[in-house]
Amino acid sequence: MIRMEGFLSALAAGEGLRFLGSVPARPSEDEFLSQFAQAQSKDFQSWTGGGCQAGMDWLLRNAQKRADADAVMPGTKAVLVFAMPFQNPESSGEDDAALFSTGADRGSLLGGELASYANGRDYHTVFRRKLQAIQAALGAEVLESTFRVLIDANPLSERFFAGLTGAGFIGRNTMLILPGLGSRFFLGTVLVAGTGGRVLAQALSGSGQDSRNMVRHPGQGCPPGCRKCIDACPTGALRLGGSGKGQLDSRLC
Repeated sequence: MIRMEGFLSALAAGEGLRFLGSVPARPSEDEFLSQFAQAQSKDFQSWTGGGCQAGMDWLLRNAQKRADADAVMPGTKAVLVFAMPFQNPESSGEDDAALFSTGADRGSLLGGELASYANGRDYHTVFRRKLQAIQAALGAEVLESTFRVLIDANPLSERFFAGLTGAGFIGRNTMLILPGLGSRFFLGTVLVAGTGGRVLAQALSGSGQDSRNMVRHPGQGCPPGCRKCIDACPTGALRLGGSGKGQLDSRLC
């Protein structure tokens, strides 16, 4: 098999994406990653227990699937995680032009301001097309595999799995922070099942050993005492939780 990490990174770069890494389908069963799965579950229960999800009660449905890709697609062996920047000046693709320029004046037309991620086309459509292109190229190399592209509209927590790649860390803004990108990107995953999925997971596990040493609990990657994001939040929706973690109260957002 070709060197998979380099192959996936090249495929991602060709689509204007960044390949963050591969994570086992069930981190709770991994000797090292289980501690992060347990902490994630505890944090989520505390967050929803305090009503911080506001009216987003759909988050409570299938909550057990947030950290279990096998429950989302039975037989999943590897979760491939990708990031798509809000703005990618190096890409000249038609999709990117539509995504990052057509909505530039949308905020002013609506009489207000929009978050940068909300400008332009629906990112689900653009991101999905890019991941499907990667899936097609991967399928030609990894035989006897089943794939599923996931972007937001599913119970799986892309942020949780992205944090387990070691490519970045969960900041006190409660979002993943990546070197060179900050938090200005979308997250998507490709689930891989079948015999080929098992082979792929094994091929990527060796190359991911060093990145495991970079996995951090939420807030631990931030500079000590830093509260820039918390102080900048205009409504006070961000606040410090236990162990230096950030917590977002959606009722104030």
